Amino acid sequence: MPNAIGDPQTTGSLLAPLCLSPLPVLRLGNGEERQVTAADIARFEAKLTVDGECWAWTAGITKYGYGAFDFGGRIVAHRFAYFVARGPIPD
Repeated sequence: MPNAIGDPQTTGSLLAPLCLSPLPVLRLGNGEERQVTAADIARFEAKLTVDGECWAWTAGITKYGYGAFDFGGRIVAHRFAYFVARGPIPD
């Protein structure tokens, strides 16, 4: 399985996407399912500032202070990153 941190010089992406085509469907908190696209990943990465091993979320946050990403429904940023880098999130 790919690392959570990709090499942008070799992959062109901060997140090393799964080697599956298409990427699996991500289930949102409201039970809705949505396909992840390359455009979604690029939009997500545009909201990150990377300094060495530190990834800072620069967009909206939840009332609990977690990064929030609008993906046809809001999802916390770390769950989207995990899904893209590692695959489906275990229940």
